[in-house]
Amino acid sequence: MDSKTFLLVAAALLVAAGMASFGITSILVDSTEKLVSSGYEAWPPVMYHDGNGSIIGTGPEIIEKALGIDYIIDSRYEGSWDQVHEKAKSGKVDIIVAVYKTDERQKYLLYTDPYTKDHIGIFVTNKDLLSLSLEDIISSKNGIVTKGDSYGAQIDELLLKKEAKIVSIADNPEKAKEMLLLGEGDYFLYATFSGEKLFKNELSNNEVYTSIVGNELFYIGVSKANPDAEKIVQKLNKYIRGNDLLI
Repeated sequence: MDSKTFLLVAAALLVAAGMASFGITSILVDSTEKLVSSGYEAWPPVMYHDGNGSIIGTGPEIIEKALGIDYIIDSRYEGSWDQVHEKAKSGKVDIIVAVYKTDERQKYLLYTDPYTKDHIGIFVTNKDLLSLSLEDIISSKNGIVTKGDSYGAQIDELLLKKEAKIVSIADNPEKAKEMLLLGEGDYFLYATFSGEKLFKNELSNNEVYTSIVGNELFYIGVSKANPDAEKIVQKLNKYIRGNDLLI
């Protein structure tokens, strides 16, 4: 190696060492954009908190498969459902892994095509209530819902009517269950699958009864605060359609 070549190699090594000391090499090597995804903490099997800081389920799996080649997906627990939506508004959360479509949410989310259907259930301790229409139950009985939840436009409208009785808001499904069993409400609205898991013992012992009162479509919501929102939705839709998940 002649002296000129040696000097060039030495200079390159010094530059590399300097870049490493400032963490520049990691920036150059890991230039893949990270997307933060999140969801409801207890809505299995579509989305739920694994207890270790991550949101897992079929929703996050779809996002990882659809976007994992182009992005680093950080599917993590970001607090209560209403906190997740607030963070989506600001762009701190890029993707909500499963969400109903409402006029309010469309102000800050771009929606994919729907990829699964969700059954809405009503859970009661008095079986006789199930013989009534949902409208009659909501207008005459005290209800329990979880904070930040939507149950689809039709049910939401019934809950917001001035004729509706008192509707108590629980911080999470476990608290709602406690309230229902203590008689602090006559009914609790929740996803059928998740509710059947939550009330598994009570349902088998005939302490709680349930019936399906609605069906809603689940979409993936992408924060409009992300400059690549439209591109991300296109990639997600391509995966949804290409894998026969479109509802």
